Amino acid sequence: MNLLKVLKKILSNISPSSRAGFTLIEIVIGLAIMSIIVILIGSFGLDILSSQTSFSRTLEIQSEINQTFKEIIPEIRSMEESENGAYPIISASSDSFEFYSDVDSNGTVDKVRYFVDGSEMKRGTTKPSGNPPVYDPSDEKIKRLISDLTLTSAGMFKYYDKNFTGSENSLAVPVSIPAIRLIRIEAIVDPKIPGSSNFVSSMQATPRNLR
Repeated sequence: MNLLKVLKKILSNISPSSRAGFTLIEIVIGLAIMSIIVILIGSFGLDILSSQTSFSRTLEIQSEINQTFKEIIPEIRSMEESENGAYPIISASSDSFEFYSDVDSNGTVDKVRYFVDGSEMKRGTTKPSGNPPVYDPSDEKIKRLISDLTLTSAGMFKYYDKNFTGSENSLAVPVSIPAIRLIRIEAIVDPKIPGSSNFVSSMQATPRNLR
């Protein structure tokens, strides 16, 4: 005798009033169980969605930083005098770094500026024009590189002299430009996801052509 037949036999032996009460209890219990199941499924779904969102944002941050570092490292390493003979490094501060480098390998030295603008890191490039060549600020082309930066009092850019072996402090600001031999950039990004930690990544590069 299967379970359904057993239940029918039990219910047939219960008076109508008792049977109605029993059915009401069943409904209440059933609704409670369904509510618990719905809550569990909803919570599980939200966890999955949150994990997917976090993973997607992490990949986005990594892509932004990796692409930025992929561009800036060779540009810093190959920095050189400008088309009009100016020193390779123009300015250096905790929130910006400006120098000359042939960024597109076309034989012409460009003016390059990496800087923090609000919570974003941006890159500006200016090509020389005229004879003698000049770098007109109005010709600068700016591109956003990294968003949602978390800035610290130490700044994003740090500079070291020829005596740096790995443990020395960075050069004090204002930085003595002729002393710079190594540039370090640290990006701290807030993923904007509740419960997630900041994403921290850094790079350093040594210019080859500094005298």
